[in-house]
Amino acid sequence: MVACWYIYYVDMCQVTKIPKPKFTAIVCIKPEPHGFLINSKIGQFIQNRPESFKAQVRILASRYSFLDHDSFIDCSQLFLFKAQDLQSRESIQNDTKAEILKIVSESKMLTTMQKAQILNS
Repeated sequence: MVACWYIYYVDMCQVTKIPKPKFTAIVCIKPEPHGFLINSKIGQFIQNRPESFKAQVRILASRYSFLDHDSFIDCSQLFLFKAQDLQSRESIQNDTKAEILKIVSESKMLTTMQKAQILNS
């Protein structure tokens, strides 16, 4: 069963340009699991777009046991996932959740409906 505010591993993530293994932070599960992708670094494309750059939440490998290196939750775009593709890793820590919620509440990139789904989850 998929739980909200957990980080999951997706063996072959279909929402990336080329399907590949990815981690996702699931931030709402109704009506279906939705989450933000986790990236190893902030790419140049995002760095060149201030609104996207502001939507990155740094997560430290020292605080998340499944990470090999510090990474970033990209809160600029919400993706739908199939529950059967999600393999649980660990819960999102409270301070990380608070940062995500702050970014979501101020976001100009997410729709009003997406923001409501996340903020009410």
